[in-house]
Amino acid sequence: MKMVANLDNVVDARRSSWRILSSAELTEEAKGNNIHLKHLKTYRQRVESEISIICRDIISVLDSHLIPSTSDGESTVHYHKMKGDFYRYLAEIKAGDEKEEAIEQSKKAYYKALTVAEVKLPPTNPIQTACRLTKIAFKEGTPEINTLNNEPYKNTLMALKLLRENYSLWTSQLPH
Repeated sequence: MKMVANLDNVVDARRSSWRILSSAELTEEAKGNNIHLKHLKTYRQRVESEISIICRDIISVLDSHLIPSTSDGESTVHYHKMKGDFYRYLAEIKAGDEKEEAIEQSKKAYYKALTVAEVKLPPTNPIQTACRLTKIAFKEGTPEINTLNNEPYKNTLMALKLLRENYSLWTSQLPH
């Protein structure tokens, strides 16, 4: 589980930078400051590219190595949940068809995690609880997030981040 926390930290730092840069872009655009806007956009795109590469690499490892090699219910659920998380991170930074595809893949991974959890884990298992909470939050929050202005958007992202942090805390406390 420490590996997951480390991977999340690597991506979280970049996601935070991406959000700050995106917000700064909006500010500079509103001011009409095209010189700053150009630099911010270039830097944001570089950070976005790093996030994409990291997420896709992690998803690839999950799909080609970790998910196929485990038969343990808890690990299987965890890996599918993790896959959903990394697709969700892609959905946060993408637009258009790429965003829709990332959302769809994230939903599929969360659904798979929940399906396996319901079959292989007791209802009191924290991973199953986390899967249910994440599915509900993501299902209900994703369609609405694009309609929010800056402040509610930040608050919603903070709530989703808190859910993810709680999930990480719960799973790190599980006996192995």
